[in-house]
Amino acid sequence: MNIEIKYQAEDGEIQYYHFESWELAEDDAFREAMQEFRSTRTGKNRMLSIRDVSIGAGRSWKE
Repeated sequence: MNIEIKYQAEDGEIQYYHFESWELAEDDAFREAMQEFRSTRTGKNRMLSIRDVSIGAGRSWKE
């Protein structure tokens, strides 16, 4: 699962952080991405959104 975190850095600039997780459960993958984000981005960064950006994510395959 490819995860994108949109965040606001300390300087007010909007930035993106990408993380690849091999966790099967979506909740576990998001948790892993958030933990990695917090450990690599020091300072007061405000998470604005977190989403799955894998190819086909959010698509209904039944249609």
